[in-house]
Amino acid sequence: MNDVAAGVRNVSKRFGATTALDGVNFEVMGGEVHALVGENGAGKSTLVRILSGVLRPDAGLVTIGGEARHLASPHDAILRGVITIPQELQFAPALSIAENLVLGDPPVRRLLGVAMLDRARMREEARTQLASFDFAPDPDLPVRQLGFAEQQIVAIAKALRRRCHVLILDEPTAALDNREIARLFAVLRRLKDQGTAIVYVSHRLEEIVELADRCTVLRDGRVAALVRRGGFGSADLVAAMTGRAAVLQNIAPAKPAGVLIEDVEARSDAVRLRAGEVVGVAGLLGSGTTQVLQRFFGLARSVMTARVKGRLRRLSDPIAAIEAGIGLVPPSRRLGLIMNQTVADNILLPSLGHLGRGWRGRREARRLVAELMDLLDIRPRRPDLKVSALSGGNQQRSFSRNGWRAESMCCCSMNRRKASTSRPRRKSTPSSVTLPPAVVACCYRQAICLSLPPYATRCWRCATEPSSPASSAVIGSTRNACMRQSRHEGRPKDDVA
Repeated sequence: MNDVAAGVRNVSKRFGATTALDGVNFEVMGGEVHALVGENGAGKSTLVRILSGVLRPDAGLVTIGGEARHLASPHDAILRGVITIPQELQFAPALSIAENLVLGDPPVRRLLGVAMLDRARMREEARTQLASFDFAPDPDLPVRQLGFAEQQIVAIAKALRRRCHVLILDEPTAALDNREIARLFAVLRRLKDQGTAIVYVSHRLEEIVELADRCTVLRDGRVAALVRRGGFGSADLVAAMTGRAAVLQNIAPAKPAGVLIEDVEARSDAVRLRAGEVVGVAGLLGSGTTQVLQRFFGLARSVMTARVKGRLRRLSDPIAAIEAGIGLVPPSRRLGLIMNQTVADNILLPSLGHLGRGWRGRREARRLVAELMDLLDIRPRRPDLKVSALSGGNQQRSFSRNGWRAESMCCCSMNRRKASTSRPRRKSTPSSVTLPPAVVACCYRQAICLSLPPYATRCWRCATEPSSPASSAVIGSTRNACMRQSRHEGRPKDDVA
């Protein structure tokens, strides 16, 4: 085994009264894939952020290349060869593949003493870097036209161009199909053979068993187990994560009631939704599954007329769909969250019109936030924390409240393969929380849901982060920004990530 490439020693980290990490030891060797698994809130994201320089530990040391290092920022980590590729890839979508690859460290040439971007060298470097992954796109192609798997390859190539020695991947296969996963694994094995240390974070335990040389299991901020290849299976990891053996549960079949929503027109992809049932819609890329969900939430190119509880309703836009009682959980967290607002603001955003005024309204809002955070198991229990500071799994839970409104009767969910790893929730609902029947049933696997792949909707780049604390300003600025982006940049092709 090679020398230690990076790690932490006796690291602890607290957020208020919540202990995220408690005396954790972790290390990854050169030429090794070291997996990191755990339930929601176990401390995975905190450990990754400490290794990548986003957070500083309260106690303990961060080591890189066997030496203790103080990482004051992500830039410090990058300079020392530690690069993290998050689940939500961060690109400048309007720029080309080559421009994104060199962003932050562009090749330059001097003309009469003036530094200028060397575009010919930039394109050549892009071709060379991507050719090593058997990927040969046009380097001038805008990165937004690539699929998610291809964007991941560009992100890995960018990391290697920065002389990456430690590559941290956070849920890299969450939005990939089996063919794309196999392609990614081939790339990772090639990097491993070249001596790159890889930290692999995933909730797909079968992938961990296949890929990882070692696996560290976190539970409640502590190391619960450290196992090597061949010495563990999926059931062993579940037992280490939860502290109890995995038990196969038999879910009773749903008992559908009356029809809630159905297409009026006769069509090949017509959908009929009954109260108390789960409807899954699946298909290959480009097969039209995305259009089904867009149709029911008023995002189709043409106006849809549907029968909602026996009444004809025109679903011309999302507002009309919401008024008809249809909620949407989008495929991307940044499509459903205002990242620089607090957890409480994001939870309350869909319910602002139903809260009272004055101190009664504030008390009702605090109660609703506390009970939904408990019901959804959002950690830490700090409603004043900005949602951008949460782990990916907790962000996922925070924006799941989009369909959990008191007047909703249908929850539409796009690409729930990105679901977080978490312990089973109790099968009871706080008595003072009024949730729509489909959503309450969702806790018991009886919701009305449309399960679709992670492809674009109309407001495909709604990642605006308005700074105004006023809810009306937040809503207005977000909606206006979406409209501006749609006009200036155009809508991407359907079924393109």
